[in-house]
Amino acid sequence: MKESMKYKSHDHDLDSVASSIAYAWFNKTLNNQPTIPLVRIEHEDLVLRPENMKALATAGIDKPAEQLLCLTEVTSLPSISYNNIVLVDHNRLGPPWSKSDPPIDVVAVIDHHEDEGSYKSNANPRVVEPAGSCASLITRHWRSLDASFPPELSHLLLSAILLDTGGLSPKGKAVDADRVAASYLIHSSGLVSENSVTASSSSTEPGQTVPLHKVPEVRQLSDLLSDMKEDISSLSIRDLLRRDYKEYQYTFNGESVQVGLATVPLKLGAWANTEKMGEESLQFMRSRGVSILGILTTFKTEKKKKHKRQTLWVFDIDGKDHLQSATETLTKGLELSEELKLVEHKKFQLTTNDTGCQWKAYKQGNAKATRKAVAPLVKDLLDTTSSSNDTKE
Repeated sequence: MKESMKYKSHDHDLDSVASSIAYAWFNKTLNNQPTIPLVRIEHEDLVLRPENMKALATAGIDKPAEQLLCLTEVTSLPSISYNNIVLVDHNRLGPPWSKSDPPIDVVAVIDHHEDEGSYKSNANPRVVEPAGSCASLITRHWRSLDASFPPELSHLLLSAILLDTGGLSPKGKAVDADRVAASYLIHSSGLVSENSVTASSSSTEPGQTVPLHKVPEVRQLSDLLSDMKEDISSLSIRDLLRRDYKEYQYTFNGESVQVGLATVPLKLGAWANTEKMGEESLQFMRSRGVSILGILTTFKTEKKKKHKRQTLWVFDIDGKDHLQSATETLTKGLELSEELKLVEHKKFQLTTNDTGCQWKAYKQGNAKATRKAVAPLVKDLLDTTSSSNDTKE
């Protein structure tokens, strides 16, 4: 590969995909550096995200399996000769990239997750700060360099922001960076005309009368993408586990421990067959070499439509002392967490015939605590060397 070739390494939710494509496009257009966005998902898994397929098609990428680089093509990425990586929507390399010899140069980072403190001396830009969407930080960065945003790319970035921030609702995760980016993108995308009355914050500004989240075109697009994301009626248990999944590697008391976190938009009781769920969860874990799986559910109650969360933790201990110790440390820490406010879910019972399997189910008192809150807590509890790697961010 050429010396200027760079890979964008990221997850496969729309925020990651849009951020990766945008960074790659601008880096080539403005800096004349050939750049390839990498979607860290197999071709067969692309259909698990219909909201991604819709947003990509609107941006002109109607055959993503043919038009985007996926893991299917790069199963042995560290063996490929290349020298630079840009991280978007995460800020630390995970296996197999972190184990590359010689080490890979991370030359830039733009992310909205907790800062793990890596690449401070050589990454430029290095932007790691809270935001509802990484796409907002991507937009701000390239706007600061006077980039011209084509409509298709603007629409893709805007879609990611709306999906990640609940349509920019004041009660959602949006911060000023999200609203400012979206205020620009709704015009550059052509979603609304330049003379439409909008605001770049949840409150109206002088001379403006309609908050951004109430603009009809914004609400329509946000609702469409959200409905597509929440439609999981055709997905199997395995599909539900892998559609929004991230994986982490920790060193606990000198032993490696693989942890997976799957976000599922369905309450635990709605998983019809708990025996099938138990067996398929174990199969999924073992296919990935994962010893601890956290299933983080998010849903709304049927009557009052109140947002709730439940969590199920599955431990594949298999007689290993360090995994038993890690299990006890993790469950104790989770139960003591003042942020999560977990209470044992006594009505839920997971059935499995595997004697090496243990599990714990909880109701989560703090419905605002997402995986972004759970993952750092798990790291603090299990990473006794303070050197974690996420492999699916």
